[in-house]
Amino acid sequence: MPVTKTSFKIAILAVVLVGVAVAAGRLEAQDPRTLLQQGIQAFNDFDPDRALPLLRRGVNPTTGARDSLWAVGVQYVVQTLFDQGQVAQAGVWARWGMRLAPTMRLDEINLVSEVVDSLEAGRAAAAAQPGDALTTTAYSWPSGDPGGGQGRVDITPMALPVPVDVLVLGGGVVIAGRGLGLAPGSYVIRASAQGFQTVEVTREVLPGVTTVVSFGPRGEPHGTPLWHRCRLRCRRPRGTQRTSAHDVQCRARRRPGGCHARAAACDPERARRGVRCGR
Repeated sequence: MPVTKTSFKIAILAVVLVGVAVAAGRLEAQDPRTLLQQGIQAFNDFDPDRALPLLRRGVNPTTGARDSLWAVGVQYVVQTLFDQGQVAQAGVWARWGMRLAPTMRLDEINLVSEVVDSLEAGRAAAAAQPGDALTTTAYSWPSGDPGGGQGRVDITPMALPVPVDVLVLGGGVVIAGRGLGLAPGSYVIRASAQGFQTVEVTREVLPGVTTVVSFGPRGEPHGTPLWHRCRLRCRRPRGTQRTSAHDVQCRARRRPGGCHARAAACDPERARRGVRCGR
């Protein structure tokens, strides 16, 4: 049968439609909720080799909501790793998940008691720290299963007038854009600069994932991160005698135009004596 122009066009159109359908199927497979649903189903079917890669891809916090489905996915990652004898790595994932969602409810029906204990220990270890208010954390997830091996810590550049040193205790110095390869675990990350308050936070390093830490108050540009120390002086009104407590140290936020003292710089007793705070 001879090939006509019409039949040729139909054949080309069919190939295009098949390609679109295949691409759509791949995109659907990349959807985090689909990955989580498939991973949970594989977990319930006692197929850990299929469940774990799907779950580790599905719990990527940059692509989906941290809802109840996400929480179940994290817990099943911990359970599957525990079942495979990777207890230390299961603990890292437990602390990581609890740091992101400390109020998550545990599926105590499908989790063994040791995993429940590990998750509760992760909840306690991930309790809020003073440095949390001065940092934001993001994650760079691979396109496929993070798998095993090392993870990385990186930082965003900070536009300060002085050099900033960022150190991972027990790991090494972190240089923005280069990062630092580390074994999976929980690490204290310390940022320090002359004239600024040192900030420390604890963050998890997951295998195959880059943890990116930004130092600076949330919602403010990175040009004014950390806390600046200002020396303030309690001034005495004219005609009053000098007391021994005129010089005080106050912490203040560094803002364009100078430092603003906290109201607590002078205690009530000094205020009663007429001593006021000033620069």
